[in-house]
Amino acid sequence: MWDQPVVTVRARGGSAKSRSCLDKVISDFNGLTATTDLKVVPGAADIEVYFGTESRFRAIEPHYVSGNDGFFYL
Repeated sequence: MWDQPVVTVRARGGSAKSRSCLDKVISDFNGLTATTDLKVVPGAADIEVYFGTESRFRAIEPHYVSGNDGFFYL
């Protein structure tokens, strides 16, 4: 369980449709949790979400392994 009442999320790239999907996921998450809410912010954030094509993943994160379509890195 997170100990912060609000965890901030910054979205980078993506279409309006991608951003709308992220907003829906965050809304669903916030509806299911009692202790922590996610909030999209335009600047520095606790979590950064990058939308892009697989060809750009390595430029975003050097640890990317080719073929990992659902890339996630901590």
